[in-house]
Amino acid sequence: MEYSYEELIGKRTIDLQLWNSQEERDQFIELIKKQGRLKGFESVTHSKSGKALWVSISAEIVDLEGHTYLISTIRDITERKQYEIALKESEEKYRNVIEKAQDSIVIVQDFHLVFVNEAFAQMTGYLVDELTGKDFRTLFPPDKQEKITEIIYKRVAGEPLRRAYETSILRRDQSEIQVEAIGALISYLGAPADLIIIRDIHERKRLEFSLLEALKKLKILTGITRHDIINDLNVITVSLDFVLESDLTNEQKEYITNALTAGETLKNTIEFTREYEDFGSLSSRWVNLLTIVNAARSDVSFGDITTDISISPDVEIFADPIIQKVFSTLFENSVRHGTTITTIRITPEKRGNKLIITYTDDGIGVEEAEKREDLSAWVWKEYRNGVVSGT
Repeated sequence: MEYSYEELIGKRTIDLQLWNSQEERDQFIELIKKQGRLKGFESVTHSKSGKALWVSISAEIVDLEGHTYLISTIRDITERKQYEIALKESEEKYRNVIEKAQDSIVIVQDFHLVFVNEAFAQMTGYLVDELTGKDFRTLFPPDKQEKITEIIYKRVAGEPLRRAYETSILRRDQSEIQVEAIGALISYLGAPADLIIIRDIHERKRLEFSLLEALKKLKILTGITRHDIINDLNVITVSLDFVLESDLTNEQKEYITNALTAGETLKNTIEFTREYEDFGSLSSRWVNLLTIVNAARSDVSFGDITTDISISPDVEIFADPIIQKVFSTLFENSVRHGTTITTIRITPEKRGNKLIITYTDDGIGVEEAEKREDLSAWVWKEYRNGVVSGT
């Protein structure tokens, strides 16, 4: 406290102005008289230079040789108190953020709600106090409770899980609302817990359904139109074939052959639109990568070519269903153009929070010297044939 021994001897604490207030000194005296001893009495005092210090005072009244003394120990706890105050302010700040957040936020421990914010209470139609302590699983339809139990158990156990999943929650009136839940493992009051952010996606799902309905109608319309165009092209093609067999000059035959070639190209382009008309009409979702690759592999005849697929069976990716076509096209491209190919490899690699999927084969590929000159035209040609290429 910056005093010397000589400066303190014979002085009273009130003379040194060590008490933060007279009320605090009176409280200390009252407690020590009543109990005879006191432990851990916290107070703010000041050093000789006026610096504020938090102290913990332990004191006991003792009688020695007919005289009554107060023996005290004073411990500097300034650093600890500063940490406690900072922690309390931090907790208060984040509690305010969570409680005022528009997203529903809950903390689940041992399958019970130990914290809920007001947004979740409003979403479900309960009061915060009614939800606190409630078994979280009872807020889900019976057919989803087993899955929720499995997800929470695995997350708390530290097993790998995708962070977001879609499900339904029961409101107080037993009506269902579609939600997206994003979970993370945290420590709460010294024990593992599941922090879950829950978003109402009812409106989003309604719009998705409306979009899918519109796409279905568009698909029917384009299918009918494509069918009519191909029928007309077939009539044109057959008519030109008949004309080509008649007595024509070489120049006339060249014109008709060019028209037939253009008609065939147009027909292939239209067929290409049939193959890809589902693109975007189905929602992206979490899919098992190995299952997708194996399904794509079953679409292709490899002959003596070996496929080395080094993908863990628990790897999932968020993708459009057309991802299977991407892999089957890569396989077809390798088989068709690899010439000397013996092996195809697919390997995933985690880089930070990204998963890089590498596709390679040991076929002839494109000569380095030809890449700059020919790549643009080659890519266009392959795109027209429905081929997606890359590593």
